Amino acid sequence: MKKASLFLKKFLTQPRKIGAVSSSSKFLTQKMTSLIPFESIETIVELGAGTGAITKAIIKRKKKETTLIVFEPDDHFFSFLKEANLQTGKKVILIKDLAENLGKVLKSLEVNHPDCIVSSLPFTSLGEKNTTKIFQEIEENLAPDGHFILFQYTPYLFPVLAKHFRIRTLSFVPFNLPPAFVIECALLR
Repeated sequence: MKKASLFLKKFLTQPRKIGAVSSSSKFLTQKMTSLIPFESIETIVELGAGTGAITKAIIKRKKKETTLIVFEPDDHFFSFLKEANLQTGKKVILIKDLAENLGKVLKSLEVNHPDCIVSSLPFTSLGEKNTTKIFQEIEENLAPDGHFILFQYTPYLFPVLAKHFRIRTLSFVPFNLPPAFVIECALLR
């Protein structure tokens, strides 16, 4: 199935889980990856890869020795990512699991405190309980000087985000469907 039709089908059948009608634009992808300090990063985690627009951009820019751990719980998106053959010699690990299980998965992989966590999750659609759980997992597992980079389509998440993280930068990307806010965060502690 083509990327555009897969995204639209998933959005129409599960709008609260998917949160978007199409894959991230090149403008959103460029903004997200421009915030990752690739030269000093050993491990990157991506939450909610979807069809892999941001995943592919990270793979292109990351150092050869940097590990990328990609979480995607949806069966169809996960199959799409596997078929895209992203793992070929690139130190990319695809994980079919929820972001709520971040700590457990990292422990099983013997990964301690990734330097950067990138998220495409639709937090405003996931509800307060799931959002809080994911934020706690990120807080507990991100390296002390790590980067948490995410995008959202509305500003509704900002007050909740500010309870868990220090917002370093906030940008707006109008050339995306829908337009998106890109937020770079650090741990509060």
